[in-house]
Amino acid sequence: MKTLSRLAMNSVLVLTIILLVGTSVPGAANSAMPKTKNVAGKELKLLGTALREFLFIDIYKLSAYSESGDCKQSAVIYNSETKLLLLSMKKTLPKDRLVSTLRETFTNNLPEGKDNTELIKKIDIFLSYFTKDIKKDSYFEIIFIPGRGTMLKQNGGQLGQITKGKGFADLVWRSYFGPNTCCPGLKSDILSECQAQ
Repeated sequence: MKTLSRLAMNSVLVLTIILLVGTSVPGAANSAMPKTKNVAGKELKLLGTALREFLFIDIYKLSAYSESGDCKQSAVIYNSETKLLLLSMKKTLPKDRLVSTLRETFTNNLPEGKDNTELIKKIDIFLSYFTKDIKKDSYFEIIFIPGRGTMLKQNGGQLGQITKGKGFADLVWRSYFGPNTCCPGLKSDILSECQAQ
């Protein structure tokens, strides 16, 4: 019994490390990603793509798109324009582990010195849309549309309602491209690839 518990705890630890510490590969499988995508009637430009890896295991591929294609870090995060984060899963992950990791990442990127009560409520609602384990070969789209908000899609189907407010969109993009990013390797690789185009 103790052995089983120890194995379970080790599995949780490994998955946490995979999500938070995994390395990235710049331009990974970029040839398969279209240079432009049409989202909500706007043509978005590919900023870059990177592959998240851990111990030579592919975890997910992240591709970032924006309407302007502006590569400056502040523009990527804060520009009020249609933009897209596309996560293509290369490994099955437990829903609870993903939600826990996203919650920690969002919390670490909340604005400092402000009342974040409403943002925290939005985080809780957004994360409640993840109801099943994340299967290999599935994909997620996190889409920000000015004047409407942030939409979450899985395999092309919308999950839940649109999360209103640019503040939440800024939080999501800051979580990937801000100073407290969840994924320094992905951030660096995508921004470098964008600037090299």
